[in-house]
Amino acid sequence: MNHHTHLISIIQLFRSKNVGCLTFQKAIRQFGSADKAISEISRDNCALQGKKIDIYPRNLAEQEFYDGIKSGASCVAFDDALFPKMLSEIYDCPPFLWGKGNISLLNKDSCAIVGARNASVGGRKIAYTLAKNLGINHFITVSGLANGIDTASHQGSLEHGTIAVMASGINHIYPNENKALATDIINHNGLIISEAPPNTPPQANMFIRRNRIISGLSLGVVIVEAGYKSGSLSTAEFGIEHNREIFAVPGNPLDSRSAGTNNLLRNGANWVEKSEDVICILQGIIQKRAIKSTIEFQSHETNTVKQIFLNNMPKAIHVDPILPYPEKQDRISNKNKDNIKHDSAVDNIETLILGFLSTSPISSDDLIRLCQMPASKILPILTELEILGDITRHHGNMLTKTIKKLAL
Repeated sequence: MNHHTHLISIIQLFRSKNVGCLTFQKAIRQFGSADKAISEISRDNCALQGKKIDIYPRNLAEQEFYDGIKSGASCVAFDDALFPKMLSEIYDCPPFLWGKGNISLLNKDSCAIVGARNASVGGRKIAYTLAKNLGINHFITVSGLANGIDTASHQGSLEHGTIAVMASGINHIYPNENKALATDIINHNGLIISEAPPNTPPQANMFIRRNRIISGLSLGVVIVEAGYKSGSLSTAEFGIEHNREIFAVPGNPLDSRSAGTNNLLRNGANWVEKSEDVICILQGIIQKRAIKSTIEFQSHETNTVKQIFLNNMPKAIHVDPILPYPEKQDRISNKNKDNIKHDSAVDNIETLILGFLSTSPISSDDLIRLCQMPASKILPILTELEILGDITRHHGNMLTKTIKKLAL
C-alpha cells in the first residue's frame, strides 16, 4: 500500500459514522491499521465500543484527500514522524491534521496565547509583545486565528514562527478579515492546521474542539483577556486536563474581559506581568523533559549520577533585561566574522545544550556530563553561544540560558 492510499484509508475510517477520536484509536489497536479495520468492519458488520459503524464512502475520502493536496495542503497522520508528539499525548488526539505551511513547526517547543475577541488595546499589546518575546527565545506561538488577542498573538510571532489552529477547513479562512493574516502566516514560514475537511465552513461545535488542539500542541497556555463564560477559558480547561502550565494576565476587576483571567489566578494559574514570567517556566519544563529523556536511555550508574544532580539543582537567579535578539542574518555574519565553523553537527549540539539549560544555573562540568560528549566538543560551542548571547556565564563557571526580549 502506497502512502497516499494509507492516508485515504485513515480519512475514510475517521469520517465514518459513529467514529470519533477514541473509537478510531480502538479500531487501530484492534485491527492494526485503518485499511484492515475498514475491511473487517465492512465484511463482518462489527461494532466498536458498542456502536454500529457505517463506513464512509471511499470516493468521498479520496475527494477530501485530493482536494487538500491540490490546494497545497499536507495531510499528517498519527503514525507519521512529523505528527506532533505533544498532541499525541492527549486522550482524544485527532488521527490526522491538514496543514499549510511549515509542517516541521508541529514538533517545535510551543506556547498557546488566546483571549477575548473584543480585546482591549492594552490586551492586544500584551499578547503581541509576549508572542514576540516567545519567538526570540525559540518558542512557537499557537493560537486560533480569531479576532482580538489571537490576531495580535499571530502578528507578534510572524517573524519567528506561529501556528494557527482553525475551527474550519484550511481552505475556508474564518473570520474573513483574517484571510490576509493567514496568507502572511504561510508566507512567513508559519503554519495553519485543521482536523476538518479542507473546504469545511466553521461550525459552533468546532471552536471548542479546536481549543483542545491548541492546548495539546503547547507546553503552556496563556490567557490574556477572557470573561467568565469566554470560549478562551475552554483552552485553559483543556490545558489543565492535558497537564499543561496555565498562565493568566491579571486585569482590572471592573473590566468584564478580566473576570475569567482573574478567576484563573484565584485558582492557581501562573501570574503573568512580563514575558519572563512565562519563559522561565517554559524553559524549566524543557530542561526537565530533556533530562528525563536522557536518563531513560542511560545505564543505571549514569542514572544515579544524574538523579543526584537533579536533586541538587540550584535555585533560579534573577534575569536582567537585555537587548533585543539579533536577527538571523546578523548571527550568521557574526559567525563568519569570528571564523566560527558552523554545520549541521554543531547545530545538533547547540540544540542539545540549549535543551539542558534554563534560567536555573548549572556548572559547565555538569552540562558536559549531561551531554555525554567530550569537553573538547562542548566548550567551543559554549563560547560561541555566549558570544551570540544565547547563554550567560556567571560566577563559578555557572551557565544559564539567556532570556531575550523586546523593550516595551
